[in-house]
Amino acid sequence: MIDEYGLDFEQVASSGPVMTAALADAISDKKPIVVSGWKPHWKFGRFDLKVLDDPRGVFPIDGLKKIVRKGFAEDHPRANQFFANLNMTEGQLLELMLAIDDAGDQSTEDVVRDWVLLNEPLIDSWLPR
Repeated sequence: MIDEYGLDFEQVASSGPVMTAALADAISDKKPIVVSGWKPHWKFGRFDLKVLDDPRGVFPIDGLKKIVRKGFAEDHPRANQFFANLNMTEGQLLELMLAIDDAGDQSTEDVVRDWVLLNEPLIDSWLPR
């Protein structure tokens, strides 16, 4: 993107945790920062971020795809229907991701179990009839 748009930036390669720590520090210090990111990611629920325009399509928008092997639907019709029904809004997924990230000493399994109990109608909508 730096080359494509002729930007006067320096790219710093790092891990995801280092990137989010740098993002948090810059926000706390009220300093400008640009990071590469993706959605869904908990940072969008934690921080007020702006996604920059990319009219040249350097970073294409992806979508979540559900892919199964040939014959899966016939071999496992209920599981196939579950996957067909499985759908979450970005907000629902961010809520769950933030809950997991904020869990502290609580296990991921316990956090997810609590989230499921709070979202029973959504979970129920995924179940085959």
